Amino acid sequence: MASLLTRPLTYLKTRRAQQALAFKHENTIEVRALYRYVMKDLPRHFKSYGERESIRTEFRMIFNSKKGLIRQSEINEFKMQIYGIIEKVDQGIYPPFPRNRRA
Repeated sequence: MASLLTRPLTYLKTRRAQQALAFKHENTIEVRALYRYVMKDLPRHFKSYGERESIRTEFRMIFNSKKGLIRQSEINEFKMQIYGIIEKVDQGIYPPFPRNRRA
């Protein structure tokens, strides 16, 4: 009788794990495409070498700081943050990154 009760729970756990792995795989592909776009295509909007390298460096820092995200909500927030920054750069608003101001 105990095996009948634990079987559905085991199935649900494996099903959730499979869904989480599929979600992570899909998002890995999307985040890599975003990274490729940011590193190659986005810097073309800037004329000077310093601006191009600064935006590349800032994006590298953002991507590296968010490298170990596991939860789906955090991954979605990160993608929306990157898309928002890309929109600001496309509109010509630079720097799109919030600066820490010391009072």
